[in-house]
Amino acid sequence: MGPGLQKDSPDSINTLNKKLRRMWILFVAFHILSLCVMIFATEFGNYRFKKGLASSFIDTAYNSIVTKDYRRVSEVLSTGINNDFTTIHFVDESMNKDIRLVRETTARPKFTFKIPIYFDASEKQRLGVVTFTYTLFDFFKEIALASTFLFLVSLWWINIFRRNMQKDYEKQLAFNLGMQKSEIARKVAHDIRSPLSALNVLIAKHGDVSVDEKSIVKQVIARINQIADDLIRDSGSQSTKPAAKSRTAVTNPIGPALESLITEKKLEYANQKNVQISFRANGLDTNTEISMDETSLLRIVSNLINNSVEAIIEDGTIIIESVPNDNYLIIAITDFGKGLAPETLESFRRGEFKSVGKETSSKSGSGIGLKAANDEIKKSGGTLEIESKQNIGTRITIRIPKIS
Repeated sequence: MGPGLQKDSPDSINTLNKKLRRMWILFVAFHILSLCVMIFATEFGNYRFKKGLASSFIDTAYNSIVTKDYRRVSEVLSTGINNDFTTIHFVDESMNKDIRLVRETTARPKFTFKIPIYFDASEKQRLGVVTFTYTLFDFFKEIALASTFLFLVSLWWINIFRRNMQKDYEKQLAFNLGMQKSEIARKVAHDIRSPLSALNVLIAKHGDVSVDEKSIVKQVIARINQIADDLIRDSGSQSTKPAAKSRTAVTNPIGPALESLITEKKLEYANQKNVQISFRANGLDTNTEISMDETSLLRIVSNLINNSVEAIIEDGTIIIESVPNDNYLIIAITDFGKGLAPETLESFRRGEFKSVGKETSSKSGSGIGLKAANDEIKKSGGTLEIESKQNIGTRITIRIPKIS
């Protein structure tokens, strides 16, 4: 995976989720702030209304205050007590007379303001003062209900927006990854073919190479070319909409292809005297057709043989054999290497693949090859089974459905 692909990792989605969570927090904070502003704005408007209403009561009762008609003053002010105020306290400073009107209310926050009464417009001679008290947050329930309704509607809309945003981002991320993989695959395929062409020409001119060796090399070159073609084909499908994997039959005889691969692997490890590779066809039908592409199957078998070679500590034998079966092509690869620990074998059975037996190898991997093999075999309707014992060896069995 190139540097560009590493950037477009699940960390990008985690970053998006963090931003969305911050958006949620900001939304809730904004809603709470809006609710506070609505409450205080309503209370300020209510205060101005109460102040105007109180002034109108005083204007109505002014003549009665001047003439000391306290009964009439009580009648006028009691109108406010019944509807708008909890307490109205009138004090006639010239007569030391006061009238207190009170309405019983539950314990709630209250606000008080005073309005002085003057004899003349110059406001030099004060007759008295009226103190008005009313409860705060009279409209709190209405505001809270309206705010809650708006909050729930906004919550629903933002949740839909968040989901759509995540889906669009994941689609765009997958598209970008597909485009990058496609570009890398095309470059790799292009770079592979150039040296292969030169190697093909060189083999054709070399006179010391036997006919069998030339045949093997040509088969290897053909297989690598097929891998390059597969890279281009797969990259084209990954860069757009993923297509379902179809069941394609092997048109070439699978038996000779396996024998050619084993011969290639023997040649590859000819310098490793401690490794012996053996192939047992066991009557494999050369015309067998299976539900997997031949190149994919040979690539998987090749990688599994490589794993077996790396698992051998001193001397060891690797046996590749075909097991007769009417419904499946069964290929078993057995090595007598270091084997797998029970916990590692259990993790494989759970589908958790990791590098094993390569700790001292310069080709150490991450288990991606084995996982890819398992996924590819499952797509064809087959299975990959692993049996292993530490310090004894490992046997991997591949089952691929045959096509009638």
